[in-house]
Parts: sequence; structure tokens; C-alpha cells
Amino acid sequence: MIWNNETEEVSFLLMKLKINDAGLYSSPPAVSVSDVKESSGGLPMLLCSSQGFYPETIEQVWFRDGQLLNTTLSDTQQEVNPDGSFTLHSYLPLSSGPSQTGLYLCLVNHSALSQPITVNHTVMSNGES
Repeated sequence: MIWNNETEEVSFLLMKLKINDAGLYSSPPAVSVSDVKESSGGLPMLLCSSQGFYPETIEQVWFRDGQLLNTTLSDTQQEVNPDGSFTLHSYLPLSSGPSQTGLYLCLVNHSALSQPITVNHTVMSNGES
């Protein structure tokens, strides 16, 4: 797979290609949630990573105890991988104290998936998972 930065298109060199092999190609994301610390302030954060997906359009949202969280609360970073696929990271800051206790869920929806992927993560009252 070759990514062209000028046209923002991906191309493939496929040997022995037949007309009936033509079509739209896609790749589903691999999704994970983990604890991270913000380097400057040391605040706890949750990280939801969707890796290796194609095409670029993806939905990735946070829930806490079943309630959709405001997207302005999270910081997202999207990258193009060397193979032309994409990675999206979403960082959700957690303030210290019992107010952040609960079941967090990262929901990811992509055209290569038959149904959305959800990954759960529990945060305890002491900020640990």
C-alpha cells in the first residue's frame, strides 16, 4: 500500500489482479483503553486508541456510567501509519477524587465493522483502574 500525500490517496500494487477482484478495501480498527499520566501535571487520564483502520472516517466517543461525555472534554490525535492506514488516540482527563469513579466506555464505529466496538474500563475511588 502506498500513500500519496499530495492527493491524499492510497494505491496498491497487486500482482495477478483480475477484474472480479475490484472493489472497495477497508480495514477495521484494533481498539484498546489504558491508563496514562499527563507528563506535565501528572493528572490521570484514560487513553482510547483505535489503530490500523481504513478508510479515515471513524467515530470514537467516551461514556461514563452509561452517559455520553462531552467531546470537548477529550483531546484527540489522528495519525497516518506507514502502510496508509490510520490511528486515532483520544485522551480523557480525570480529576482526582471520588467524582471520577465509575465505568468508562470507549465506543468506536467504523465502516469496516459490522457493529461498533466497545471497550470498558473501571476507575476506582483512589484513581486506580
